Amino acid sequence: MGFFIFAYTASGIMLVLLSLAAKEVGLGRRIVNGVFGVAFLVYACYLAFFHDGGRAVMSLWVLILPIALLVDFVRSIDLYNVSEDSLPAHERRRRHRRPDVRPSGDRRSDVRATPQPQPRRTAASRERRAARAAERAALRDKTTT
Repeated sequence: MGFFIFAYTASGIMLVLLSLAAKEVGLGRRIVNGVFGVAFLVYACYLAFFHDGGRAVMSLWVLILPIALLVDFVRSIDLYNVSEDSLPAHERRRRHRRPDVRPSGDRRSDVRATPQPQPRRTAASRERRAARAAERAALRDKTTT
């Protein structure tokens, strides 16, 4: 019985904290997380204080749901659009530093070029796409002649 109470309490606390802290997740998801968290906490209190020691139901969702929602929360975080206010002070200073000026004030003769974004497709997927395009072109030529 102690494991049931611990599992429901830990899951409930995790879901409630996740619903309060996860600003990146939509309001509907946060409300659902909070409702499930409160429901788990209420059932844990029932088991701890009012249950007479008979049969108790342990749902598998108690173990799966918090982990699934935590993974969903981590996936929803967009690290490329981080606001300036949430960055540490040294990172804000580094972002606003001019790239062509050294910290000592000496100007560089060459300005750093901005890095090019990485291609979204790997070389293997580009090769597969090229092969499919060649197959389609061959079929097109075959059917037109």
